[in-house]
Order: sequence, then C-alpha cells, then structure tokens
Amino acid sequence: GKYVGRRYATDTNDYRIPTYFTANADITYDLGQLGWEGAYIKFNAMNLFDEKYFSSVQTTRPCFTPRAASSVSGCTSYPALVVGFPQTFDVTLRTVF
Repeated sequence: GKYVGRRYATDTNDYRIPTYFTANADITYDLGQLGWEGAYIKFNAMNLFDEKYFSSVQTTRPCFTPRAASSVSGCTSYPALVVGFPQTFDVTLRTVF
C-alpha cells in the first residue's frame, strides 16, 4: 500500500491536493508442481480499490514579455497535475523452453 498526505500544488500554497491511499497485490503460482519446471503464472492488481488521485503535482510558470514594454514581464504559477493509474488487472505466464 501507499499513503500520500495532502500537499500544496502552487508556489503560493493556495491550492491543496487531497490525500490518497492505493494498494497493489499479486499472487504467483509455481507451475513446476504441474510438471512445467521453471514456469509460473502471476496475477497482478494495481490500484486495487480504484482510488481517484493525482500521482504527480508540479508547478508551471508561464512567463511573457510584452513587445511594447520590454522591461515589463509577467509570471504566474499554476498546478500541473497528472492523473494516477486506474484500477488494472493483468496476468503473466512465464515459461522456459
């Protein structure tokens, strides 16, 4: 499992991202017990509880300088958020030839 607490998303600390908890699980079965030496099957579950979250938070600072007044510039910051991994299940079969 992974827990991430609230964190700020801007340079001015005026916007917060909420906490989240994600859990992953996997089970592996050794197929050698069935006569397939060196083989296994693996079941994976990512984001088991289908939590909606932002996995990455950063601040971007677009700046501009107007052509008419080259000594004046404006900068601001706003959060750039990346949506977290959705609930996903997969199966892996490994064999040795």
